[in-house]
Amino acid sequence: MKETKRFFYKNNRLNKGYAKTFSVNEPDNNFYHKKFEHILPPIDLISEYESIYPGTLQELMHMAQKEQAHKHAIDLKNLKIQARVTKLTRICLLIFGMCLVVSIFFKTF
Repeated sequence: MKETKRFFYKNNRLNKGYAKTFSVNEPDNNFYHKKFEHILPPIDLISEYESIYPGTLQELMHMAQKEQAHKHAIDLKNLKIQARVTKLTRICLLIFGMCLVVSIFFKTF
């Protein structure tokens, strides 16, 4: 009789090549990520926060503005680095090409 090894003990369907099925009993780790897909929570939830802790909306707006400014700063920094690397690459290739042309010129003559 042929012996088969089971690599996935929890879900036998994976041993047969089927995709994983989601069970109702398993917790969904991305539940909150799926619920709030935007930077700010829904307005009704913000109003509940505001009633519990006044000033929440202003803090959320300030936090979102700081986060957006930070993302823009990181993007600009990455663009500057990429432009510098491109410029240095072109300079190095130009020098290499000139050296190659000069060496070929002196070898032929």
